[in-house]
Amino acid sequence: PSVPSAVVENVTVESGKHTKGNFTLKNLDNGLSICHVNITIGNDSIGEFEVGDISFYDEFNNTSGYISYPYYTELYAFATPNLTGAIDEIPVAQFTYTGISPGSTFVNVTVNEIYDGNGTIIPNVQVSPGVLTVLASPTPVPPVANFTSNVTSGSVPLSVQFTDTSAGNPTSWSWLFGDGGSSNLQNPVYTYSSAGL
Repeated sequence: PSVPSAVVENVTVESGKHTKGNFTLKNLDNGLSICHVNITIGNDSIGEFEVGDISFYDEFNNTSGYISYPYYTELYAFATPNLTGAIDEIPVAQFTYTGISPGSTFVNVTVNEIYDGNGTIIPNVQVSPGVLTVLASPTPVPPVANFTSNVTSGSVPLSVQFTDTSAGNPTSWSWLFGDGGSSNLQNPVYTYSSAGL
């Protein structure tokens, strides 16, 4: 027979961002009825997590539940009806991780009790902790202003289309056209009414 195991998915996330990861059971030769485990983040200064929906697979109904903190979750999942027959892999819960500070820490799983589809406790479940890796947020690059225009001279009134070609993905604009006119549009059209500029 295969070795039953409880597996936490490895995840990577930037500091201040969120990502999702699964907790799964594998190699259940005689099905599943109850899964009762604790999931714990080793270093909660690096990241935290919260339970998503532990009933989002049809095999689990809303009698499932959990006690959850940002670094610790006690998870109960009940298959209703009991799942019989061999199961290669079944997702039990999905967590949303939040990166706090750069580094890596284990996401550990402790098995309290897992019962097969016949209501018999499954012994010697192998646990596979996950690793939460938090990357430093990239340093923002300040925008570098640049633009083009469709004309550079002509008779008044002269309508000019300005096109922003700035680097660094700016999110706001402030145009000064030299005659007192201005605009906050990204690609404004401006009409000069006086000669000499």
